[in-house]
Amino acid sequence: MIFLSKHSGGKLMWVNKIINVVLENKIKDTFYEKALWVNEDLNINIQFSVGYTWGALELTSDQYELIDEMSYDENAYDTQYSAPSRYDIKVCERRLFVNQKHFFGTDFCKVSDPKDACAKPDKTTLEDMANLSWFRTNYNIETESTMDLFQSMSKNDWIFKGYSYLVDGEISVTKKSDYDYLWLEKAIDENNNQENIGGYKRRVEILNQMEDL
Repeated sequence: MIFLSKHSGGKLMWVNKIINVVLENKIKDTFYEKALWVNEDLNINIQFSVGYTWGALELTSDQYELIDEMSYDENAYDTQYSAPSRYDIKVCERRLFVNQKHFFGTDFCKVSDPKDACAKPDKTTLEDMANLSWFRTNYNIETESTMDLFQSMSKNDWIFKGYSYLVDGEISVTKKSDYDYLWLEKAIDENNNQENIGGYKRRVEILNQMEDL
C-alpha cells in the first residue's frame, strides 16, 4: 500500500500518471461533512456540519491538489511543523463511507443578499435557525435526524447547494486501487465474476480497533 501525505509547504508529486485516491482522517472524531442550503424567499444561506468518527472520500489527483490546508493557529508561520493542519475539501468524486455521528450543528446562518431590504430576516430569526429551534417550531420536526431535517427543507423551498468536507487534523491518502484491494468487500456471482457487496465495513472495523488499542 502506498501512503501519501500533503503539506502546505509544497504540492504532492504524482508519479507520471493520473490516479484516484482515498482520503481518510487519521484521528478519531475529526471528519466533518458540510451541507449548504439556500432559501431565496427568506434570503438566507445556512451551512450545517455533521461530525463523524471516521470518514473516507474518493478524489481525483486534480481534486486532491485543490485541497486547502490551513493551520489551527492563525499565528503559525509553518503549518507543517508549528501547528496541526485543517484540510478544507470543496470537491471530491464521492463519499465512500462515514461512521458514528458525534456532532450536528451549523457553521453559519446569514443573509444571502444584504441589499434586499424587502426580504431581510432579523437577528432573532438567524439565531433561531442557527440553533435549529426555528426548524423545530416551523416544520414540526426533531432536528436530531439530519435526514428528516433536510427532507423538510426540500419540501419548504430550500435549495440544496452541495456538500463539502473538513478534516481537523492528520489525513492519510492511498491509491484507490490499493485501498479497494484491501478493504472493498466482494463476492463471486453466478458467472464467477467478482462483485462488490458490503462496502468498506471491514475498514471501519479496523479503524475502530486501532483506536481501542
